Amino acid sequence: DEEALRLTLWWRALQPPQGDYTVFVHLVDRESEAIPVQSDAPPCGGACPTWWWAAGEVVSETVTLALAGVPAGRYRLAVGLYDQSLTRLEAVAPDGARLPDDRLFLPPEVER
Repeated sequence: DEEALRLTLWWRALQPPQGDYTVFVHLVDRESEAIPVQSDAPPCGGACPTWWWAAGEVVSETVTLALAGVPAGRYRLAVGLYDQSLTRLEAVAPDGARLPDDRLFLPPEVER
């Protein structure tokens, strides 16, 4: 379906989460950094809240972004988590460096 993008995310808790977090997925325009569409929801639509997760647990979920009205172009997908105060959970690279804006950009780029 060209009018929707489905993304399956796999989350692994390195330690039990200290709170209940919301997952965000942003479709980010490669040139302007604009976000024409996004998803903000608890993991699995609320069926697997982060405060339930145990250390080492793996949770998968599929996020769907409606693309109707999104202009043609090149995009990147950014993901992350935030708490009830809208503060993003710290996102770090494999080398331990903090990621800008506490979000992870996924490869590959998306063309619409």
